[in-house]
Amino acid sequence: MAPSSIELDQTLRESIQRTAYATGHSADWIVSNAIEEYVAREQRAMAFQQATLMAWEEYQASGLHISADEMEQWLACWGTADAPPSVRRRSAVPQVMLAPPAVEYLQRLHERLLEQHPPQVAQQVAAVIVKSIRWLGDEPRYGRLMSCLGDEYRDWWIDFADSGYIARYRLDGNAVVVLSIRQQNECHLAASSLKPPYGHRASSGHKLKLMEW
Repeated sequence: MAPSSIELDQTLRESIQRTAYATGHSADWIVSNAIEEYVAREQRAMAFQQATLMAWEEYQASGLHISADEMEQWLACWGTADAPPSVRRRSAVPQVMLAPPAVEYLQRLHERLLEQHPPQVAQQVAAVIVKSIRWLGDEPRYGRLMSCLGDEYRDWWIDFADSGYIARYRLDGNAVVVLSIRQQNECHLAASSLKPPYGHRASSGHKLKLMEW
């Protein structure tokens, strides 16, 4: 493949050159590494979006979920090997519920916490998650609007230690359906959720030749 080039304004070009001088890396390496990190981050964000839409489709088709009460009872047992409650369909829809993919993520999270930390850490994480998701029942529209998915999809940020979790949910009438949960540093959504100016070309700038891809 022929070498690629991109247009950079003078300020950014100079910043790259200063960074290259300070770190000992080439300008090509810095630009290529930045692009690689950006693409990987966006791919994770897109995978999260796709998983959310699939979870909603599956929920609509099956109606399977656990209620917030069942979640709280289960998470109160974290620190042991207790299994999650069975997802099922109910005639009376609870105010806050978790779809199967969210339950499966919490189960994997619990197993990982028990492998890597004392049981007390799992209990602390459980308490934070319960408190945060319970709050959604009182303020369902308080989450960050995910306009790239639709007006009813929102992100609820659950802070814990130096990172935390993201509960992505959808409003279904008066109910809140938590569709997916991820660790914040898995997604790096703080930046990637902002829509970048795709296809934008600077009106002027310098071309920096990159390595062959």
